[in-house]
Amino acid sequence: MQIVEVTDDATGVAAKNIEKWELSMSPQEFLDLPSILIGTAADIADRLVELRETTGISYLTVLEPVLEQFAPVIELLRGVDARAEW
Repeated sequence: MQIVEVTDDATGVAAKNIEKWELSMSPQEFLDLPSILIGTAADIADRLVELRETTGISYLTVLEPVLEQFAPVIELLRGVDARAEW
């Protein structure tokens, strides 16, 4: 993933990134990009399930600097796969 940040202020983090990269889009448009995972652990897990269902994306890479903050997302996703009816 290009940007991963577990936070309670997804819109604020998105706005900061938009400003940093001088982009011309709304925070919601930024958050909707498939390479952006910003939000609570539950929000990110839901987003990944949505991406898998709508695009087929089922593998991702999270870089080492954010591995620890991403761990709760992995735990939530394990629960999703355990409930899945394959």
